[in-house]
Amino acid sequence: MQCLGCQLTVIATEALACNICKGIYHYKCVCISSEYYNAHLQQLNKTWQCPSCGNVTSRRKGADGTPVRGVQPTPREIMNVSLLNDLRGGQHDDTTCQADMSCDESLLDLTNTLDNTNVTLPDRSKTSLPPVADLHGTISYNIFSKLLDSKLNACKEEINNSISHATEELRKNFSLTTDAILAEMATLRTHVGTLSQKVDLLEKENISLKLELDSAKKVNAGSDNSALLQDTISTITRIQEDLNERDQQALLNDIEITAVPEFKGESPMHIFVGIASKLGLNLEEHDVVHVGRVGPVHGDGDRLEGAGSVRSRPRPIVVRLARRSVRDQLLKNSRVRRGTTCADLGLPEHQHRPFYVNERLTKTNRILFGKARELKRAQNWRFVWTKDGRVFARKSETSKVHYIRSERDLCRVFEVEPTSDCSK
Repeated sequence: MQCLGCQLTVIATEALACNICKGIYHYKCVCISSEYYNAHLQQLNKTWQCPSCGNVTSRRKGADGTPVRGVQPTPREIMNVSLLNDLRGGQHDDTTCQADMSCDESLLDLTNTLDNTNVTLPDRSKTSLPPVADLHGTISYNIFSKLLDSKLNACKEEINNSISHATEELRKNFSLTTDAILAEMATLRTHVGTLSQKVDLLEKENISLKLELDSAKKVNAGSDNSALLQDTISTITRIQEDLNERDQQALLNDIEITAVPEFKGESPMHIFVGIASKLGLNLEEHDVVHVGRVGPVHGDGDRLEGAGSVRSRPRPIVVRLARRSVRDQLLKNSRVRRGTTCADLGLPEHQHRPFYVNERLTKTNRILFGKARELKRAQNWRFVWTKDGRVFARKSETSKVHYIRSERDLCRVFEVEPTSDCSK
C-alpha cells in the first residue's frame, strides 16, 4: 500500500483509511499526532475522512446538484509548509498542523507565479519573513535557495567579524610585546655603551699615569724622591688591580675545560653538551652563549693533517653560559665527579683521559694562581683555590684564608723575599 499523501509505503501500524474514498494515508501525513492516533484509533477507523472528501462543497451546474470533489494538495505543497516552518525556527506540532486542501484555484496561480518569478528576499536582519498563510502553504525551490543564502550570508558576516576582532587583538598584543623588547634592547645597548666608555677612560688614565711616572723618573733621577715614586707606583698598582677585577667580573659566566682531545672538524658545542651530560646536567643549546677552542697552536708538529687526526697538545675549550647558576652547578658537579674521562663523547678513537673543568681566569689571575700553586708545594701549604675568579690560599684547615690580588700579596702571604715582581 502507498500513502496518497507522500507516495511512500504504508505499514499497518501507521495506516489510516478514509471511510468515504477508502484511500490510505500515513496518520502523520494528515497532521495527526502519535498520541491522538493511538488513543482514538477505533473511532478514527469508523468516522475519519480524508481532506479531499472532507472539503467537498456544493456547487451546481444549472439544476444539477451533483457535488464536486475538492482539489487534493500535492505532497510537495505539504512538505513546503514544513520546510518554511523549519526555516522560521518554529516547532512543528502535529496536533495543530492543517493543510489547505480547498479547491481554490488562486492557490495554483500563486504557486506558478512564485515558481516562475525571480523573487528578491529582504535582509533577514532588517525584516521578518512573510507568514506561512501568505504563501498559501507552498514555497518554491528558488525561494528556499534565497532563504538559505540569506542565512549563510548572516553566518558568514558574523564569522568574518569574529576573525577580524581576534586578528586585531593579536596585532595589538604582538605590538606591545615587540615594543617592550625593543625598549629593553635600547636600555641594554645604552648600558653596554656606558661600560665601554668607563673602561676606555680607565685605560687612558692608566696610560697617563705611566707617562707621568716615566717623566718623574727622568726628572728626579738624581734626587731623593723615593716617597713620591713609591706613592705613584702604589697608585698604578691599585689601578691595575681594579682593571683586573673588572675584567674578571666579565668572565663570571665562563668556564674552561682542559685535557679534551682536539680533532679536525670537531663540534665544540657537541663535545660540551656531552661533557655536561656526563657531569649530570642535561643542557640545551640555548643555555650556551658561546663555546670554542682558544689559544695558539703549539708548533708545526701539532698541526692536524687529516680527518680524525688528534692534536698532541689540545687547546682548552672555553664556554660562556647564559646563567650564572648553571655555571656554578657545573663546577660543583665536576668536583663531585672528579676523574671523569673523555669516553662516550662521540669523538674518534683516542686514549681516554680525565678532563678538568675550572673557572675561566684573566691572564693576571691565571699567572697568580700558577705561582701560588708552586709556592704551596714548596712550603707544604694545604689549600690554594679560586672562587668567582679570585685566588685564595690557606695553610691548614684552621688557619686564616688569604686573598691574593697581586705579586706583592704572594710575597707577603707566603713570606718569601721580595723580587722585582713582588715590589709592584
